[in-house]
Amino acid sequence: QFADYISKKVSTDFKDVLPKDESEFERYKDLLSRTFAAFDVKQPYASLHQLQPARDQSLSNKVLREATKAITLNDLKEYAASLWASGKGLALVQGNLDQKEAEKLVASIDKTLNFQPIKISEYPPELAPLPLPPISSKGQPTRLVISEPNPDNENAASYVLIQNLSEDPKEHVLIEILSAVLSERFYEDLRTKQQLGYIVSSGIRALGKTRYIGFIVQSSVANNEKLTTAILAFLDKARSSVLEKLNKGDFAMYVKSVIDSKSEPDKQLATEVTSGEIGSGRFQFDRPQREIAAALELTKEDLLEFWDKMYV
Repeated sequence: QFADYISKKVSTDFKDVLPKDESEFERYKDLLSRTFAAFDVKQPYASLHQLQPARDQSLSNKVLREATKAITLNDLKEYAASLWASGKGLALVQGNLDQKEAEKLVASIDKTLNFQPIKISEYPPELAPLPLPPISSKGQPTRLVISEPNPDNENAASYVLIQNLSEDPKEHVLIEILSAVLSERFYEDLRTKQQLGYIVSSGIRALGKTRYIGFIVQSSVANNEKLTTAILAFLDKARSSVLEKLNKGDFAMYVKSVIDSKSEPDKQLATEVTSGEIGSGRFQFDRPQREIAAALELTKEDLLEFWDKMYV
């Protein structure tokens, strides 16, 4: 019964939910336009934080605005009519079901939608990192300068990211530990001591099957050149002033924190589905176990070698 219900829901004729007339369609366009217009009043750090070193970036805000203005109700109807014509369909079932029940559910949906197999070569590409040019410690990093769309905003922001293209569980754990070690010192230095900005933070982000660490500062008293210089100065001395000073007890505490976080099961099924291996498309369901095993073998020397590989 549940499979039949889901099948009917996902195969609903879109004509039943499309705008009935031009007036209703224009209201939806207006809501969408307001969403895109909100980009102009975002704080600089928020705009920078959306940037990712990816091969296939999402469309720019400007392009989306222009497309929204040009779209017509007939365009929407034509798109809706072709929505199920082609594409990659992937069925994943997670929950309190055994294999037989899960396959029955998928088969019911597949029968209703009447999907036809496509070649692997026709699959849409997955989001993948764009390798940034490697530089020496004395070289200049790749820079992307973006003008502030809001002329009344006097803030400036700088976002420095360090890319790691490895898919090795060991290096994924190392970058998590590195982020934990540096984040507090980064805030203490640039926010508390130097008072460069009221928004100072750092952390790791996942991109495809890789991870990178980012450092961001927003300020009303310094331009982005000064902020970038301050971030790089902190990173230049991070090995000697922070990482080398870690004792065995400190390092063990960071490792334990990572292991504890990975050992904690998701409290809701929805979280497990959307933010884990299914939602990301990685499907590496034993990732926590592999990363915990890697963490148990780590030493402070591994962390120093990893930093030297990434930055020095």
